This record gives sequence, C-alpha cells and structure tokens, in this order.
Amino acid sequence: MKTVAFLILITWLATVALAEDFKTISGKEYKNATVTHVESDGIVLKTKSGISKVYFTELPKEVQERFHYVPAKASAPFVQNTARPNNFGHDDVKSAAVKSADDFLAALKIFELSEGKRAIAETAWPSYLDELPVLLENEKLFDGMFPTDAPGVLGYKRLVQAKVQSEGGAQLTQKYLLVSYSDKESGRWRVWAFIKIAGIDVDHEIQAAREALKEYANYRNYAFWLGIGGRLLAAKQTLASVPPTTYAGDGGAYYKRQDMDTVAAIESICGK
Repeated sequence: MKTVAFLILITWLATVALAEDFKTISGKEYKNATVTHVESDGIVLKTKSGISKVYFTELPKEVQERFHYVPAKASAPFVQNTARPNNFGHDDVKSAAVKSADDFLAALKIFELSEGKRAIAETAWPSYLDELPVLLENEKLFDGMFPTDAPGVLGYKRLVQAKVQSEGGAQLTQKYLLVSYSDKESGRWRVWAFIKIAGIDVDHEIQAAREALKEYANYRNYAFWLGIGGRLLAAKQTLASVPPTTYAGDGGAYYKRQDMDTVAAIESICGK
C-alpha cells in the first residue's frame, strides 16, 4: 500500500509541476496551462477553457530555448526558394505587409467617400469586409508575421487601439485586429479581416464556430475564424464541404457567390 500511495503522490506532483502560466510577447496569458505536446513550430496548451496552440514566434526567447526551438531550422522551408515573395524572415515581406495595412487604415479614415471605398477595394480581399468602421485615429499596439497551415505562406497581424465613429456619430475607442495575406503571384498584401477583438479569443471562436455547425450550419462563420487563425486550407476545405441545401431559398445565390469568392481568395494566397 505504501508503494502505491507513493506512486500516486509522485504522479500528482508531476501533474502539478506541468501546470504553469504562459505569456506571449503580445501580452496574452494562458493561466494554469499544461503542455500536452511540443511541435516543430509551437506548443499545444491545455487550460480550463480548452486546447490552444501557441507558436514559438509568439513566445519569449527563454520559452523558445526551453523547448529547444531553433529559428533557422523552422524557417528553412521558406528560405529554399528566395525568389518567392512569401519568404519567412525577409524584411521586405513584412515591410510590404505593413505598408498595405497602413494604406488600408488610411482608407478607412475616408471610408465615407468614394475614394476611400476604392482604396479599400485595392488593399483588401473582398471576403469578410462587409461592415467596416469610419476610422478617426489608431495606435499600433502589436504587429508581426505568423505561420499558416499552408506551406511557405505567412500572414500578418496587427492589433490597434482605434477611435471609430459609430452610426449615430458618437466616438468609440475599441481594440481591432487586422489580419492580412499576400497574393501568391504578385506578392501584393491585402487585408483579410478587420474586426473588434476586445474580449475575444480566436482559438475559442474557432472551436465555438465548429461546434455551432451542428445546429446552425454556418460554414461561412467557421471559415472566417479559421482564416483569422491562419488555417486557410482548413477554411477552404470547410467551404468546399457546404451542403447544396445551404444555398437554397432567398439569398442562397448571394451567399454561394460570397463563399466562392472566399475560396478564390484562398487559392490566390496559397495556390490551387
């Protein structure tokens, strides 16, 4: 009995030791998290809110070193073809993404004018930009590149503190997340989505949207959050699996066209 009790105690202590807090370089915290497994580009954490993958590029250097992350090896697949615009680690790539995001935000300041709408069309993918605010001011809180589920394809994200104008004319200060991807052929960056992010966990939203498919069959919403999280190929597969009956009834043709536009955008980003 003493031996069994001792083994149980050791197992419990090991479990407690594995539970710890992680904080990304952008300030996001994972409290009392357990590392379920380590992958080449990140760690998978289990918390009371669910399972989340955190990429090493989002974690402090000491955490990267602890899990033996080697940036040179991780970026090798992207460096093999230096002629392509999506090379990982290229300063020019991020500079292009930053400029495109700056142009998009500048266009939002004149969104009420036809010139603003035209500039938005030139700097954004059309898929998920149905409702955009009139931007008065914005402050960049964080920006950086992130990996996707498509080999060799990176995304760019920026968190901003924005002052926007409501429909009633009031001024509101809110946090927004901008996510963008580049066209594979031209290398031109375009904004995929610009959404209010305060209080929103992207991984949680992806999981919630997936579970909601059973009841609401909202494949478009699920694909939207997959795209926000860098899971572009998964988003394409989701839209390809939409049952034909989903497009029946009033507005069916409109939503089908939107989904087809989204698939076309993903293919432009990742290749067919």
